[in-house]
Amino acid sequence: MVEIVFDEITRNSLRDEINTCEVNKNNKNKKAISADILCLGYLLDLGSLNCDLYGDVRKKSLCDLICGNRDIGQLWNIDERFSVYRNEAERIIAAALSGKSIRIWNCEMAFSICGVYLLCDMLRDIECDISIVDFPKEKRDITSSFGYSHWGILKPGEYYTYLSEAKEITKMEKQRNSDLWRSLKKENSLLRVYSDGTIRSVTPDYYDKLILNILPTQNFTLKRAIGEVMKRMPVYINLGLVEKRIFHMIENGTLCINKKDGADD
Repeated sequence: MVEIVFDEITRNSLRDEINTCEVNKNNKNKKAISADILCLGYLLDLGSLNCDLYGDVRKKSLCDLICGNRDIGQLWNIDERFSVYRNEAERIIAAALSGKSIRIWNCEMAFSICGVYLLCDMLRDIECDISIVDFPKEKRDITSSFGYSHWGILKPGEYYTYLSEAKEITKMEKQRNSDLWRSLKKENSLLRVYSDGTIRSVTPDYYDKLILNILPTQNFTLKRAIGEVMKRMPVYINLGLVEKRIFHMIENGTLCINKKDGADD
């Protein structure tokens, strides 16, 4: 069994589940989480898709979208990350070809659902067992900084209880998800959002109006503006995207900032 996640927070949470609760060692009657946990993709709700997902074109698209006024390579060691995730994508394909079962940990967030679509496209023509564990609706938390339906909300000891709710992804579902991924690639927008049960391609300024509504006054420092938006935004948004959009609105005169109190930091 190979566990598939779409961000490092979920991967670390599953590792904590194994290490802290020792599910695999001491609870023989409970289903176990595999120690083979692979992360697919990187910020799949952001940046170009109709290119090498771990190449320079996508790197530049991410830089243009979320780096703010800083270099994305310095922010996230992106070259190293791309190398790691390319290797993990290859390992996923190798695991499927060898007959290993694939289990997906999915949540109702755009990057995760895009990841499901990508995985099904990668494995479209490979015969393998794929199942999916969806984030439990009863655990949603609108106050969480991870996003209201992110696996990072759960505490060690809770994850394994949802293994029994894993559902098989049928061949028809795999093909449908693969087709959806290919449609997203053709659209090739820089931003994708989850809305009304589906993924939509939108323009980079999609959240601008919401950001403006959150900021109550034109007299604010940059740090405060970013903090307020991240705290009060009703949906999860990547921090880098928030920074970039605020920088953009400052540059075009839509927003004015207070230059004091570290506003330029």
